[in-house]
Parts: sequence; C-alpha cells; structure tokens
Amino acid sequence: MNPQVELASLEIQIEELRKKYDLFFQGILRVEPAKERKELETRLRRLGQRSIPNTSDQFKFNALQARFHSYQNMWTRIVSGIEEGRIERDAGGRVAFQSQGPVEEENMSQAYLDFLSAKKELNQDCDGIDFSAFREKLLSRAMDISEKQGCRKVEFRVVVEEGKAKIKALKK
Repeated sequence: MNPQVELASLEIQIEELRKKYDLFFQGILRVEPAKERKELETRLRRLGQRSIPNTSDQFKFNALQARFHSYQNMWTRIVSGIEEGRIERDAGGRVAFQSQGPVEEENMSQAYLDFLSAKKELNQDCDGIDFSAFREKLLSRAMDISEKQGCRKVEFRVVVEEGKAKIKALKK
C-alpha cells in the first residue's frame, strides 16, 4: 500500500478513536473502545517495524505515533482514575472531574457540547476539538478572569457572531 495513503488512513483512525473516547468520557458510549484501541496499537506496531524510506513520511509516522501515545497515556490515566474511584461519573454518565477553580465542571461540559453543536450547524469543521484540551483551555481562561477581575465564579456561554461559534465568559 502507498505510504501516504496508509498514513492518512492511520491519522483518520486515531481521530475516530479519540472521538470514541470523548463519547465514552461524556457517558454517551457505555463501554470503553478498548478493542479499537488495541487494533490501532497493533497497526502502529506493525507499521513501525517496516522501513519507511521517505523522510517526510517517516516524520509524519513518528508524529502520529507520538500523538497516539499521548492520547493513550491520557485515556489510561482517566480510566484508571474511574476504576480506582478517584474520578467519578455524574448522573448523566459523564466523567465528573473535581472542580478546580472558578468554573463548574457541568458548565464546561455543556459549553463543549454547545460549541460542537453550533459549529455543526454552521457547517464548520469540529474534528480537532478534544474535550480534555477544551476543558483545560476554559479552566485556564476562568482562572485568568477570576484573578484579573476579582470575581469568584465564571460561567461560559456559546454564541454565534458573524457566522462563527464563540465562547463568551460571564462573571458571577
């Protein structure tokens, strides 16, 4: 098989698995996609044993492999936290991280879902939006707002302005 086609297919497979894990952590999927994860891990291992003569293809493969291992470490941490009871699920089945700042976890989860929904309605690409990264960005933004403006709580809302989905912070 052509290396570029295989790498593109691998990239798509990694992204689909990331989406499945996001759905699992949001409580939409009830079972961890461990089978798909194992298949992808095996595929990466097999590709790593083959020689990739083109330097740019080798670089892309290494980047994809690093991305997968990054996701894999995060998924393992969260799943083991759930199994050990350090991370709980809320009534909706979503992973309930402990609130670590001036913004509620439920508000961040709802903002994420609203943001994805708004982008889909506007026919905008929302493939690269990872819940964990989105959550960390909102948490960081809430901490900055809280410190700079002296408010105790921050709430996020999704609005559409000029044909783009945006996140607005409200001081409480």
